[in-house]
Amino acid sequence: MLLSGCGDSVNSALGLVPTTTAVTAPPPAPSTMMVELSMPTPTPGPRSERILFVGERGGNVDIYAANRDGSGLARLTELPTAERDPAWSPDSSQIAFTSLFAGGPRLFVMRNDGSNMQQISGNEIAAEQPSWAPDGRRIVFTLRDGETSTLAIIDLTTREIVNVPRLPASASDPAWSPDGRQIAFSAPSSTGNRDIYAIGPNGSGVINLTNYPGNDSAAAWSPDSRRIVFQSERNGKNAIFVMNADGYAQTGLTDSEANNISPTFSSDGRHIAFVSERDGSSELYVMDDSGANVQAIGPPQTAISSPDWQPPAQEIIVDRLAFAREGSDGRRSLIGLNIDSSGEQLLVANPNSDNITPAFSPDGRRFAFASASGGGRYDILLANATSESEMRNLTRGEGSNMHPAWSPDGQRIAFESNRSGNWDVWVMNADGTDPRNLTADFSSNDGNPSWSPDGQRIAFATYRTNNFDIFVMEATGSNPRQLTNASYDEMFPAWSPDGNQIAYRAVVRGKSQIFLIALDGGPGNQLMESNANDDNPNWSPDGQRIAFSSDRGGVNDIYVINLNSLDITRITAN
Repeated sequence: MLLSGCGDSVNSALGLVPTTTAVTAPPPAPSTMMVELSMPTPTPGPRSERILFVGERGGNVDIYAANRDGSGLARLTELPTAERDPAWSPDSSQIAFTSLFAGGPRLFVMRNDGSNMQQISGNEIAAEQPSWAPDGRRIVFTLRDGETSTLAIIDLTTREIVNVPRLPASASDPAWSPDGRQIAFSAPSSTGNRDIYAIGPNGSGVINLTNYPGNDSAAAWSPDSRRIVFQSERNGKNAIFVMNADGYAQTGLTDSEANNISPTFSSDGRHIAFVSERDGSSELYVMDDSGANVQAIGPPQTAISSPDWQPPAQEIIVDRLAFAREGSDGRRSLIGLNIDSSGEQLLVANPNSDNITPAFSPDGRRFAFASASGGGRYDILLANATSESEMRNLTRGEGSNMHPAWSPDGQRIAFESNRSGNWDVWVMNADGTDPRNLTADFSSNDGNPSWSPDGQRIAFATYRTNNFDIFVMEATGSNPRQLTNASYDEMFPAWSPDGNQIAYRAVVRGKSQIFLIALDGGPGNQLMESNANDDNPNWSPDGQRIAFSSDRGGVNDIYVINLNSLDITRITAN
């Protein structure tokens, strides 16, 4: 989803206004369009009802699939070794699993009918328990080394494997959330019991969710990523529990004296499949998500484990952009538009206010923006991106507040404010509480914050070197480091999704141009030669495109450049 805010000139008044007490220039104001890329808008498809599981017949441990009522049984693997840990791909076209065929636990992928089986992890590592990223391009898995284990992510295109950083020891059993923001897993706690944890795919924000006596494991997400179902032996035998994604409201769903294990949500989130020994042998059962209406779905196997319910049919992804359009009175409204220029929608319109610098939350459900009424100061407002609802003012008080930027976990918003006299970079919780000045130790004007993908650092523009340069600091405000050092102004940093580069705008020979610079230093490189003003760069979620504003057509419009082909597409026709 693309976001921007715009006026009708490069020196548009939508930006920050210098205060009379400032000793340096204010942080740079947005020009024609503030461009930001965010989550896509999904259109749900039809639901499906197949369940994968591991079964044993005639001494062979294989992967099977069946309908939720037990009909349509199909054996998908017929290797002489054991296959286990089946996991549907997000679009249901493929199945990842573990096989001992290559001499030890290795990761394989096959089509959903069992054909075209391919090994994806090398024989030099022990890999098991795969779980797909929602983009279908990566898989997180358990990487074992003797008695120890950790989590790693494999890129299915390059086969590159990267360990998930900052994990507790002996992490295993990963489950990637459908919204892509967290990976649930189990690991020993300080008491020695295994608990359910959650962590960002980049190693950020690890948290113990269960923290109860007894082992907790086998976490599985609901389709909306709001709940986690898991197995726990806190009451003696293994039982099925469900909790909110933040660990609250942990509720037992099964109370039989037998073991109940390996839960998985249905595609609509209203049912749970699991394995139970309540009738004397391991069988597959389905119940409501409240624990009611338990039914065996058969047919019986010698042993059954690891069910995985087919996910909802893959959503149709439509990239949308949002931007600010100036009216005849000089005030701006927020407009939504598909990337192909169709589907225009009025998002925010108020004849008494000026609305600029929008930013979508990481999950695409909300957006923050700056708004001023009656020509007064700007506040940061929060609105629902998917339905009409009352907007919340997050920054009531002194001074103007602009340029909101969400942390990757959606918990905090960085912004620029002159409430303390100079312009500074501030951060607050996403509900507006606990505002903190991150750059109070400097008398210069600072602004234009942009979070690193791991949420650990913030890039920003500052005048502390007597012209605007890009600096990077810790998300706490500590350890500021200068990144650019040219003789001209450099501003509006935008961090690449892989965390390796920052795009920014520099004013060269009187024209705004877009540059890229690596985080490990070195000079910035101009992205494209232009006699126009190119401004306000921001990355697509896949890192393959950069959206920007430009007056190359005579007036300011939004354009997108493909970083592989360098083809430029005009998105709006002003």
